[in-house]
Amino acid sequence: MPKSFQKYADNRPVQPFESAEEVWLWFCYCETMEKDAHLSGSSVARPCETSDIAIILKRLVLEKKISQNHLRVLSRFGLAQLPPYPQSGNTLEECRLWREALNFFEPVFRLKGIILKTA
Repeated sequence: MPKSFQKYADNRPVQPFESAEEVWLWFCYCETMEKDAHLSGSSVARPCETSDIAIILKRLVLEKKISQNHLRVLSRFGLAQLPPYPQSGNTLEECRLWREALNFFEPVFRLKGIILKTA
């Protein structure tokens, strides 16, 4: 079990996410609920704020790694809080765009300590 790397002033442990998908779904949830992760009442704090994820997203869009098609899929399934699955009637293209976008996020999230670093 991963240990917390730091604590916030209110003594909540900081817990990195396990995957880029988990980060994205958390980000969409927080944005939808208009609440910041640090104010969510959760017993665990996250190693970033939603604004950090928005900045990373903007940079990937400016670098032309994340396209408008990626954004549509990320938004649609992020707001639904459920990744696309072909078994659920989602297209293979939606699944491909979802996975491709998350693959662009993953190294950035790892570098910044947002998701766990692999040993």
